[in-house]
Order: sequence, then C-alpha cells, then structure tokens
Amino acid sequence: MEAKKPRKKQNRKLNQNQERFCLEYSVDGNGVRSYRAAYPNCKSDYAAGREAARLLKDTRVQARLAQVNKKIEQRAEKTADEIVAEMERIGFSRVDEAVDEEGQIKPFSEMSDRARAAIKSITTTTNRKGQTKTKISFYDKLGALGKLGDRYGLFPSRSIPESQQDDMRPIKIVLDAGAGEGADKT
Repeated sequence: MEAKKPRKKQNRKLNQNQERFCLEYSVDGNGVRSYRAAYPNCKSDYAAGREAARLLKDTRVQARLAQVNKKIEQRAEKTADEIVAEMERIGFSRVDEAVDEEGQIKPFSEMSDRARAAIKSITTTTNRKGQTKTKISFYDKLGALGKLGDRYGLFPSRSIPESQQDDMRPIKIVLDAGAGEGADKT
C-alpha cells in the first residue's frame, strides 16, 4: 500500500470563504467578525476567534492579506494626492480666470481647470424690473493655501484649532450679468 503524499498548502488557492475572510479582515483587523462574516454557520465567538487565529497563521492567507493591504495603501495615497491637487487648484486660482474684463462670467470652456475647481456655486436671479444678477461663490483660497502650507511644513509655529481645520468658507462675489440700460451696477 502506497503512503499518501501530503498536499502542498502553499500551491493551493484560497477557497471562497478564505478569500472573504481576507477581504473582511482587511477592513478592520477583527478576526472574530471577519471569520463570522466569511463562515456564517459559525455560532460561537470563541470558535470564530480560534479559527481566525488558525487562518491568520496560514501563509496563503498572509500573502493575500499583504496584497489586499497594498492595494488599500495605494488607493489611500492616490486619494491623498487628489485632495492635495484639488487644494492646489483652489489655492492658486485667480478670479480673472473665471471672469472677463467687463465682470461677466466666462463660459466654462474658457475657464482654466483651477478656476472651475475654485467655484463653489453660481446663482442667477432676476428682479422685478427684469434685471439679472449673477453671483459666483469661490471656495476659501486662503484656507486652501494655509492647509497646503501646513501639509508641506511651511508654517511650523502655526497651530490651527481642530474646529477650523475642515472649514472651507466660500467667498462671494456679486457680478451684474445684465449690464444693459438701467441695469443696477452693484
């Protein structure tokens, strides 16, 4: 009688439950919760904890967790880069990129990317006399520049209270888009 050859665990792929465990575990690092999500028939937290610890020792599971965590880190870096780029667009925008010499709002196709990013809102109202006013609101340029300066360590002695760190106050500029006869120039 021939002896059975031991299976090589390292060459086998993870099954569906093990894959789900890895994905769940990468969310919060809670083995018990992750195991119970991947193996819903497990009724005991004790058993789930024991089995999660066993899975976490499996080199295939460890390798998969490393892959998943690397992807998460790459997405987080990309997101941070996108946030910094958006703050740069707001911080380095100029009103003349959005408004022409007569004070009229330029068409979006003529605005720079920075100008479009800096605009919080545009509202148009018509009064009883038929005069049109357009209001354009920009995000807080100084706030964006301050946050960029803090990010790059340009203001080491500056300390911003937590209550103001996420405050992006809009700046409102009122333009008269209906500059015809009798139009109010405010």
